[in-house]
Amino acid sequence: MEIPEVDCTEAVAMREAGAAWIDVREPDEWADAHIPDTELLPLRDAAEQLPARFTSLDAPIVISCLSGGRSGQLVAHMRALGYSDVHNLRGGIKAWVGEGRPVIVGA
Repeated sequence: MEIPEVDCTEAVAMREAGAAWIDVREPDEWADAHIPDTELLPLRDAAEQLPARFTSLDAPIVISCLSGGRSGQLVAHMRALGYSDVHNLRGGIKAWVGEGRPVIVGA
């Protein structure tokens, strides 16, 4: 299964249009730096909690992590469940920082 990805600009556009943006890293990684207006939901919890939270299979969701690996796993899982508008942030927060975009440190 091909994992649908979006770049940073596309992810921001999705968020501005109302998409949820979930960061599946661990809390210590989140505290080091995270993308503004994203929600922390570690991968170990996300596979169970996201389907319960987003009951509509066409809910727009961006999933991110450090580099795209963990988030890609969750996107594949969600797609297998029938979600049609779930996308992986290509390159994760590393790509975000690499483009000079802002991050929140701490919290």
